[in-house]
Amino acid sequence: MGARLGGKNVDRVCDMTLDERGRVFLTGYTKSFDAFGEDLFVVRFNSSGSLKQYTQINLGGERGERGLSVALDTLKLFYKL
Repeated sequence: MGARLGGKNVDRVCDMTLDERGRVFLTGYTKSFDAFGEDLFVVRFNSSGSLKQYTQINLGGERGERGLSVALDTLKLFYKL
């Protein structure tokens, strides 16, 4: 992979999947990047390992959010579970 993600605090990948074009989709959680508690993230890399999309989600609340699994729908759009 050609991209570096993460920060000084806890960053965890909890699941990944691949599509038929070799794109990699990751989800997990971070306490870096000014995250209050834990924030869910979803990342997409192309087949060459270049970062194409990074989304960090903070829904608020005391417990934080974690991306525990990632899947592709029939349109090849990714989403978190």
